[in-house]
Amino acid sequence: MMRSFVFAILAVLVFIPAGFSQDNPSSAEKGKVMELLPAPDFLAGWKFEDKPEFYAPDTLYEYVDGEAPLYLSYGFRGLACVRFADSRDVENSFAVEIFDMGGLEGGFGVYSSHRHSTEKFASYGTQGYRSGALLIAWKGPYFISMLGDEDNAATSKALEQAIREIVKKIPGEDAYPDFLKRLPQENRMPNSEKFIAKDYLGWKFFRRAIEAKYVVESVTATVFIVPCLDSAKAKEVYDEFFKTMSEQSGAKFEKREGGVWIKDPYLGGVSASQEGDCVFGVISPQDDLSEKSRQTLMDQCRLAIRST
Repeated sequence: MMRSFVFAILAVLVFIPAGFSQDNPSSAEKGKVMELLPAPDFLAGWKFEDKPEFYAPDTLYEYVDGEAPLYLSYGFRGLACVRFADSRDVENSFAVEIFDMGGLEGGFGVYSSHRHSTEKFASYGTQGYRSGALLIAWKGPYFISMLGDEDNAATSKALEQAIREIVKKIPGEDAYPDFLKRLPQENRMPNSEKFIAKDYLGWKFFRRAIEAKYVVESVTATVFIVPCLDSAKAKEVYDEFFKTMSEQSGAKFEKREGGVWIKDPYLGGVSASQEGDCVFGVISPQDDLSEKSRQTLMDQCRLAIRST
């Protein structure tokens, strides 16, 4: 089975990682996210098309169906949603969805799973972007998605006003999760950072992973870090990774001082090691990263982990 298929498993599993609550939200939590929706008169000419709705963890599948496990894996607490219609033009309408992910990590995690580093980013909350009639944004524990039926001037104006109405109600300063500080800064591709709550690379022992893209000598590679509870747990995870890769059909690997170097038919060139309470590594899908550049990225990872 190809590794690309393994990545797809993330969208269909329902396991909730440790540290994320599965309980349904309280009435107070429900109220907080519902209050973030724009008022029905937020912009002249627009009105509620339907009554605002709320979905809890145990009913989310009724709204997003196959995507529910993705949100649940990041600690989803509740969804407030509503549709707006333009009273002057029945062809114009758009949906507003505000996902309460329970915390900063979950909010960023879901947002990072949607964005691409090539988007034209704007200050919608902590960060966001527009692509035609789609507007995506994030601030704190909230992931916001808005989609218009038509990509025109009226819808564009409404989307821009709606996101301003939403983010000004969200308390707190704009901030990124502290765990991103463990990623090396040098050679990092801007806005490529991601947080993967579980089953990173399709392996259950890789949980709560962070990754980013790096460009070295015109080659793009992925750096990943899997923080663990302590160094003993990191060694256990690293040993499981080594064992799994050694049993991988077609994989060629060699153990070197400070880590393992692998040529995998699915992942490409892979280097991995342990530093303190973290397992980390470098992936070059085309296996076109020079040994010197690969070692440089590994050394930068080790230093970044030590300094945090």
